[in-house]
Amino acid sequence: METEQQYREAARAGDPEAMVGLGILLRDGGDVAEAEVWFRKAAAAGHAPGIGHVGWLLFQRGERDQAELCYRNAAAAGDPEWMDRLGDMLRERGKPAEAEEWHRRAADAGYAPAFGSVGAVLEARGDLAGAQRWYREGTDRGDAVAVLRGGALLEEQEDVDSAEAWYREAAEAGVSPLVQAHAMNEIARLAATRGEEADGERWLRRAAGVITGAPYDPGFPELLSTVLIRLGLLLEGRGEAAEAERFYRVAAEATETVNSMFSLGSLLERRGDAAGAEQWYRKASDAGHVRSMLMLGMLLNENGRLAEAEQWYRRAVEEPPAMELLGRLLEGRGEFAEAEVWYRRAAAAGLAGAMTRISHLLEKRGEAAEATRWLQRAAGAGDVLAMVALGIRLSKQGEQAEAARWFEEAAEAGDATAMYLAGMTASRRDDEAQAKQWWRRGAEAGNGQSMEVLGLGLAMDGEVAEGERWCRKAVEAGVPDALEHLAAVLRTLSGG
Repeated sequence: METEQQYREAARAGDPEAMVGLGILLRDGGDVAEAEVWFRKAAAAGHAPGIGHVGWLLFQRGERDQAELCYRNAAAAGDPEWMDRLGDMLRERGKPAEAEEWHRRAADAGYAPAFGSVGAVLEARGDLAGAQRWYREGTDRGDAVAVLRGGALLEEQEDVDSAEAWYREAAEAGVSPLVQAHAMNEIARLAATRGEEADGERWLRRAAGVITGAPYDPGFPELLSTVLIRLGLLLEGRGEAAEAERFYRVAAEATETVNSMFSLGSLLERRGDAAGAEQWYRKASDAGHVRSMLMLGMLLNENGRLAEAEQWYRRAVEEPPAMELLGRLLEGRGEFAEAEVWYRRAAAAGLAGAMTRISHLLEKRGEAAEATRWLQRAAGAGDVLAMVALGIRLSKQGEQAEAARWFEEAAEAGDATAMYLAGMTASRRDDEAQAKQWWRRGAEAGNGQSMEVLGLGLAMDGEVAEGERWCRKAVEAGVPDALEHLAAVLRTLSGG
């Protein structure tokens, strides 16, 4: 692969191919302005790829008509890659017939990706058999996209066996390393859906081996990242965290893809390495990965670095959880008005926890009716804390049946406090059998109040030793008077 210096020397000497190569290198490195200078110089020399790359930059800036003109000029100059790309643009702009014409011209010129493009046009209009033939031709010519589209088409027709046979044939045919590795990755995915972990791991390791053992291809970094992340997830799932970290680290360092950096950061955080997690979250965040920005903000927040956390939450606000977390941070320092703005945005995106926080702020302002409406929305959206709070509010208002419904729904979602409260509402309606069931579930889930009331009930039923055991556990769980209450119950039972 040419170095930047080599490209510069050749470009300055007037070589349009070097101008384009340098432009691509600069563009991918983030220097779009200088890249455009070199693309335009190549275009001025009549170089078709240069014209096309100028069009691509215009397309990215939203100048669609000018971009299309550049694509047409590059295609008319006979460059099959830009014929195919023109077809892609025309499809996007609602001109499928003309798009197909350009895709076919690119295919006639031997451009492998164009075969998959023709297949996609045929698939879109319902000619599945024709699409599959074109995908086959593209696969045989080494186009990885055709491999994936052909397999996906078979899977969409619920013919998974044929899809797997398709991928296996591509994996073993050796048309190109990129095709082989993509096919192996898909075979591993299908094995995972069947629960065949060992077979899936074997195919993932083969895919990684193919990629690392082959000459560089622009499609390798993202695919290698995907393969290594999936291997890491598999290993992590069976408890081999150290080996998983090794794969994530190789992916992050070798491919520098944001997903691999994020995966490594996540694992390091789960393993308690906050400094390592922060390092990789920052790398991914600096590369524009919004989920990493959110996780970095959370990590900083947990470590008390609130000002930095706020900065990252604000950068990540396209993620609704960042809106809610920013609201919590602002609420915590008394900036209630702005906190509510962010809570409302998060609530509009469907976050139940934000609805609960809005209810809390309204309650503090004395707007009880509106607070109740938001609490009902939050509970209906699945927020367990809102269900419990709503149940308590309804119980105080004497609406015991509705309160019981929310307590029981929260209890079924695993909330131990709700189990205790569900038992209390059952007891109030004299359903002691149901009450005891809820208290036992609450006690086993770690709720101290449930432990106490269960223990007292067992003692009253004559199971004094078991009752004492639960009351002692209640004391350990933070109910200090449980044993005194037990003693009072036993005195009453003995007539003392």
